[in-house]
Amino acid sequence: MKNVNRSLWVWRRQIAEAQAEQWLEQLEWVGPQRVMVLARPGSIRARLEVYGSHRREADRLLKEYGGRVRAVAKKELLPPAPSRPIRANRALYVVGDPKTAQSLRKKVPAARILLIPASMAFGSGEHATTGMVLRYLGKSKKLVHDTTALDLGTGSGILALAARALGARRVVAMDNCPDCIRISRENEKSNFGDSTIRWHRAELGAFDPKAVFRLVTANLFSDLLIGQSASIWKCLAPGGTLLLSGILHPQAAGVVRAYRAQGGKLICQQRKGKWVLLAFARKT
Repeated sequence: MKNVNRSLWVWRRQIAEAQAEQWLEQLEWVGPQRVMVLARPGSIRARLEVYGSHRREADRLLKEYGGRVRAVAKKELLPPAPSRPIRANRALYVVGDPKTAQSLRKKVPAARILLIPASMAFGSGEHATTGMVLRYLGKSKKLVHDTTALDLGTGSGILALAARALGARRVVAMDNCPDCIRISRENEKSNFGDSTIRWHRAELGAFDPKAVFRLVTANLFSDLLIGQSASIWKCLAPGGTLLLSGILHPQAAGVVRAYRAQGGKLICQQRKGKWVLLAFARKT
């Protein structure tokens, strides 16, 4: 019998490489960590892929956009070739494969090395949106150390795990994908040997953390960040910091307006290529 993970599906279709950004905008509702665009250098064609655990979602994509759907074999979930480490600060690195982790531990033995396998398209930190948040978290000890942190749309759990590694006192994370929650738990156990992060499977609009947090991170597409701005903002404690990423540059102004309407003060805006990170502060 073929070795297949029956709970994971992939939707695929061929697109023009020049239209990749438009497709990413069209699929904002899926979430940035489950969408991949694969293209060879110089090619005018690309392959668009969306991974998920719900066949109904895959069938919706098939009905609306064509393409094809199939179950994903376990061998396809193996980590890819050695990846480039992401340096949050001199004490914390994130890598996507064991070989790179082993090499880095020899070079910087005093640093914490988080190994987040880049499987299932849920991200190992290499994407610009995740990398910007990791570096922002790493640049200020006061921002994370001994604080309470909430990660919305956690994916592989990378930002929640980074918050724990940087000294957060309490960390909570949520995602609506059961595979994300399962993998996040596995990543925490493999990196720390135990589990202290509270992982929740929930829809963003219906999620009630029953608390407010000094630090909130959300690496999601712009439409979701705008549409759920009130739900996200209510999770942030007075005096807290909200980090938003997964935002395409042309859409950043709309996100800024949405959170200023909630009472947020924009304290930082960073750009890397077409992606933007926004940091907001909530008044005490």
